[in-house]
Amino acid sequence: GYPWSRVGPTLRAADITTANLEGAVSTRGVAVANKEFHFRGPPALLQSARVAGGLAVVPVTPHHSGDFGPVGLLDTIKLAHAAGIETVGGGANAAAALRPVVVTVGGMRIGFVGLSDVNPLGFNATASSPGTAKAEPETVAAAVRAARRSADVVVCWFHWGTELHPDPY
Repeated sequence: GYPWSRVGPTLRAADITTANLEGAVSTRGVAVANKEFHFRGPPALLQSARVAGGLAVVPVTPHHSGDFGPVGLLDTIKLAHAAGIETVGGGANAAAALRPVVVTVGGMRIGFVGLSDVNPLGFNATASSPGTAKAEPETVAAAVRAARRSADVVVCWFHWGTELHPDPY
């Protein structure tokens, strides 16, 4: 709970809190090759994020969500849900990765989707394999349209750019 000690009260007071989840939360999986850094946290991290930080929705789209392969990603999603945190942008297949989450706050339906343009090689979800939702223009448009069918407003989490590159591309 320490990371939330100062900001937790403010975040918990909000109607809804969301934050980037920059890594896998799992005790399983093998570090993928050809990466300088691998991020993994313990399962207790998510329970603390929900209770002390008030997090309700997190994207699992960052390129570090795949640091420990599909098993690490799927564990992250399972553990987040067990802690009471919804996830967007990743799943057991492309349909699951693109599935929106809709939260109603103050009578307003807020839809969340997540997509990534920065992934370990081969880590985009496919029709039959786990991974993250690929941020291609037609995929983004379809995901937002799908969320909009059941939401008043849509929040689209993106993970994109070139790591350690100071300028947008």
